[in-house]
Amino acid sequence: MIDTIRISVPDWSHTDGSLLTFQRGPMVRGEHLNEGLLVWDQTGKEYHGHHAYYNDPTGFYSLDIRLFNGERYLSIQTSLPKVAGAGDNFHPVDIETTKSILAWIETDIRERAGIRFDIFNGTTLKRIDLFKNIIPDYGLPVYREALSHMNIARGKLKDYGVSGYLMGNTQWQICLYDKWTEMKKRGVETTGYDRRTIRVESRLLDDRKIIATLGISALSDAIDNPDVLRSYYVESLRRTMFHTPPSGDTLLPSAIDEIIALAMETGGQNFIQKFYQYYALLTLPSSGTDLTLLESKLSDAASQLPGRNRSVTRFMEEMRAIDQIRLMQQPAKGKAKGKSVGDLYSELESKLLDT
Repeated sequence: MIDTIRISVPDWSHTDGSLLTFQRGPMVRGEHLNEGLLVWDQTGKEYHGHHAYYNDPTGFYSLDIRLFNGERYLSIQTSLPKVAGAGDNFHPVDIETTKSILAWIETDIRERAGIRFDIFNGTTLKRIDLFKNIIPDYGLPVYREALSHMNIARGKLKDYGVSGYLMGNTQWQICLYDKWTEMKKRGVETTGYDRRTIRVESRLLDDRKIIATLGISALSDAIDNPDVLRSYYVESLRRTMFHTPPSGDTLLPSAIDEIIALAMETGGQNFIQKFYQYYALLTLPSSGTDLTLLESKLSDAASQLPGRNRSVTRFMEEMRAIDQIRLMQQPAKGKAKGKSVGDLYSELESKLLDT
């Protein structure tokens, strides 16, 4: 489940700086700023600069030393599946393999770059990417219309060798893309891999966000608590990609009233969007819900909003919400003959959220 991690190493020593690459600080008025002593070797030779780094020749990890407020900070980034797969990051790795990879990185850095540390003692997470590969019934293009009804469709289109979706900010991201085609574009051998594979990654990009979200910061805690990571992955997708309808195949009038009340409470004058976003998308298309009744109740609710009369604009918003629900009932196109758009949506949700 873990793909990329970046860790901070608080306690480390060095015996050789010759293999590191050093960069100068920004130049202002003829002087380099934000520079200082980064490392020194056993002979006492000092290496100064703003930033130093070492990239493993195999591309399996990178090491970075930076100055901040006069203090030196060492971080390491790696993709665990990429190391385990010798460049192929398709398969997840188990706990023991994870520990073996990290131990190898610690030894390799000591032997190649002369930097000593204990990777399992005191190291903290600065970034952690979680992933899952699914093999749906069809390839990604068949699911485009279903994806258009997901929150992730509001994110940016991202090029992963093929078009994919990316949403989030500087602290977290969710991305979805065609994994087989992405591997093919990178020149990775794809024999034996299913062309239909879709990969969805949930990324935590900031140490404060990791602590606030997972309740852990130590690398060792993340490794030893896979259930915490798995739970967060599922919840992050449920919250950001999918809509959560109430259980049951049909929405009774009383249930509609409850959902409208909650949507109004959380969405205010935008309650129609809230209603659609969180509750309507799956239950209504797959049920015998009376859409005419629903339309009437939504109209009545809109007319009760404080300080607002039921206007043509509001009515059109209601109609668009109803239309979107009806669209989910439409037959899927192409290879998914015999299924609805809602069926494809449900399939993706089931396979991605299944733990």
